[in-house]
Amino acid sequence: MNRKVILVLLILVSILALSHVSASENVNDTQVIMESDETDGNAFQLIDENDAELSFDNNYRNIQQEIDDAQENSTIYLKGDYVCDYLIKVNKTVKIVGNGTVTIKYNGSSDLTTPFFYINKTAPNVVLSNIKFIGGTFLWGGAITWQGENGTISNCEFSNNHASSGEYGIGGAVLIMANNVNVTDCFFSDNQADLHAGALLCNGTIGVISNCEFRGNKANNPKGHGGAVTIFGSNYIVRNCSFTDNSASDYGGAISILNGYDNIIQNCTFNENYVTANIVEGEYQGGGAVFSASRYLTVDNSTFLGNLAKQSRGGAISLSENDIVNGSYFKDNFALYGNDLAYTCKAITYNHFVIDFNETLTQALDIKVNNQTGEDLFEAFLLDSNNTIEKIKMNSSVVFSAGLIFKYGASGSIYVTVEGGIIELGNIRVLNQPNAKITFTNNLLTVSNLPVGKYTLRVTTTPDENHTAVDGDLTITVNKATAVLSASKVTVALKSGSSWTIKIVDSRDNKPISGLKITLKVYTGKKYKTVTVTTNSKGEASYKTKSLATGSHKVVASASHAGYNFNTVTSSINVVKQTALKFKLQAKSSDKGGALLSYMALNKKTKKGVNGIKMKVLIYTGKTYKTFILKTKKIKGKKKTYQGAFGFATNQFSAGKHKVVIMPESIKYKGSVKTSIVIKKSATKGLKFFRKV
Repeated sequence: MNRKVILVLLILVSILALSHVSASENVNDTQVIMESDETDGNAFQLIDENDAELSFDNNYRNIQQEIDDAQENSTIYLKGDYVCDYLIKVNKTVKIVGNGTVTIKYNGSSDLTTPFFYINKTAPNVVLSNIKFIGGTFLWGGAITWQGENGTISNCEFSNNHASSGEYGIGGAVLIMANNVNVTDCFFSDNQADLHAGALLCNGTIGVISNCEFRGNKANNPKGHGGAVTIFGSNYIVRNCSFTDNSASDYGGAISILNGYDNIIQNCTFNENYVTANIVEGEYQGGGAVFSASRYLTVDNSTFLGNLAKQSRGGAISLSENDIVNGSYFKDNFALYGNDLAYTCKAITYNHFVIDFNETLTQALDIKVNNQTGEDLFEAFLLDSNNTIEKIKMNSSVVFSAGLIFKYGASGSIYVTVEGGIIELGNIRVLNQPNAKITFTNNLLTVSNLPVGKYTLRVTTTPDENHTAVDGDLTITVNKATAVLSASKVTVALKSGSSWTIKIVDSRDNKPISGLKITLKVYTGKKYKTVTVTTNSKGEASYKTKSLATGSHKVVASASHAGYNFNTVTSSINVVKQTALKFKLQAKSSDKGGALLSYMALNKKTKKGVNGIKMKVLIYTGKTYKTFILKTKKIKGKKKTYQGAFGFATNQFSAGKHKVVIMPESIKYKGSVKTSIVIKKSATKGLKFFRKV
């Protein structure tokens, strides 16, 4: 096995020792990963320089040329943007300086041997300054791998770099394997490592990380630690840095410090960093912001806000037994055990702990100091050590049972509960909708009288002695309802003044919709006129047909309303010119058998009888009547034939006089006659009959 392969294995063995820290492991021995003296002195042996693809057509190669041509202690100035497509090796002491806008982007190759910036062991005192490194991908150190002593990285930006080696990727942006390398005034965002150190891994001694911002970096492996930074060494100072929304799976959401001694975190701010692993008994875990497994870590004058180890220990810090926490501020951190601090430590002094009114000290601090036990003794010890404890009101919380979606014209209801404080009707409103109707009884909140759209329901709690007021917001969605238009086809007489009627109802309950404007297109042939009608309290609207000519007229009805979806209705109005009829009495009699009545229906104009007309015969008894249908026909008499004849004989009515009204059933004809029949008392005694003549 050649020396290059041996070196890779040695590095892997050393680095992988970081991936799992148990309570039984000895974490006190410093391990420093350095290049073997047996190597040939060339660049970091993960890549053979003969394997790199050199592109002399791309100005990126000018950087390498400048380095190769430079004298020791020279300064190389970069300008413009570069796309990395091969290895840049720094083998001598130089300063490489950009102007603040210089960007080095990586070519996005899926080949994990894609070249990267490499500072060789033979290059001490190298400075990289004012350069942006974006999208770098490599096995270890997505953008830079650094082995030169006494180096400096300053005013640089590292974004979306990735230490991508499956389960072995470390140092998402930068991997430092040297002593006294300082990182100052840099910005690390959205970098990630497949194992440890989402942004920066430091393996050495005597280094400073100062005035840097770490945001959104991740250590992805289930056993990954150091969401932003992993320090594997001694005498490091992390000073005046901010850590926001960094995460690791196992421990150290922002920083993990392993082995080594005399490391310091000073004047730093940790906001909403987190770890995701579930607790495993017998293992050191947690540290939503900071995890320590070193000797003598000091955390001084730092702020921890909203950091999280939801299923583990130490929402802010997971400590080691010789660690010191001094002059720091803790608020709104959370963990399964120890919302702020967890595990045994050496000293806790001059800190300020802000805890909820119902949170105990042992919930906030899952630690042992001088074997203090019990809430009162624990509190006394903390106060004697010049710590301050501030108990504050908790925010109330508003819980909605579900979303709120209903249709126009209806109402929507949900259950609303509050944890802490109370809810009063006067503190419930729909923003910017003063006409909304709201009821609230027994935790059931009902909202109505809203137009179609999306709205914000705001429930503001009333505070009590232990809870502050809070606004709970819920989106209300009001969708359009469906309305149904209906109209039947009608036949009307020309110039009769008859009306065509349309009706509209709500599809949910068939209730009429009043006051709604409906647009009618009334056709005569291919031409139409547009008419607007308005529904009444019965949901009906009428159109007078007096102006329509003879023939069939199509009617297309439609409606528009902000609250409803409508169907479109097509109907018709058939206008006919009526034939006037004249009725000629043929026979009328009354005897003991019953009453007889017959007529001829004549065309009033031609005076001729008309056959085949259905006649409605209404025979009254008081105000009620029975209707019979007779049809005119040809009847042969003894002397002549009668056209348009019809009649009846009957005894089925009560004795006395009965009014009779006769009219054509079809609207094609007009005319009527009023007469009467008499039923004699003797006729009522026979078998009841009504017989057409």
